[in-house]
Amino acid sequence: MRVGKKRYIDETIEVTAERGLENVTVRRIAGKAGVSEAALYRHFAGKEDLVNESFLTIDREISQLFLNSFYSNSYSGGEFEDVLKAVWKEVFAFLLKEKSKTLFMIRYRFSSLFTDDVRDKRMVCGEEFTPVCRTLAEKLGGTEDYYRTYAISYIFEVTILFSEKILLGRLPYSPELEDSLWNFIINIIRTFSEDTLTAKA
Repeated sequence: MRVGKKRYIDETIEVTAERGLENVTVRRIAGKAGVSEAALYRHFAGKEDLVNESFLTIDREISQLFLNSFYSNSYSGGEFEDVLKAVWKEVFAFLLKEKSKTLFMIRYRFSSLFTDDVRDKRMVCGEEFTPVCRTLAEKLGGTEDYYRTYAISYIFEVTILFSEKILLGRLPYSPELEDSLWNFIINIIRTFSEDTLTAKA
């Protein structure tokens, strides 16, 4: 049976979500995929490579959702912060729906595997986000670099943290909670963008 990279990544995400990163092994993932360890090694150098690629795969999925929603909502003609909120709500809904991916992101993000090298490979750090960062700087203040290196990652990480709490039953979901979370995020971004401009002046 031929198994592709996606199957290994899917199994890695599931094992991490259910049992933690410490229980991810090449043997376990290969077993769950129904292949030999040698077959898995044709695609990945080892556990670290497999787990890192799993993280980057989810990161690309969330980032692409953000971009697609940003561009589609930008044509709505609404106020910019309402557009940004609509984009964020789509990301939040995705995280609440995709429990395994959300739990994987949390467990990976706070592990020793999340290095500067992996961080620099995130889609948000790439050219795809340049127009978005430029627009955010124009509309909300601050600099493009501020949004590229801090603000967008902050949006993702805070949203993932709260999604985990809801998914694990530590925080009850409500529309009011969603609105409060968005207001918290946008206020922090405004504050730091103002500080960035002040420091630059």
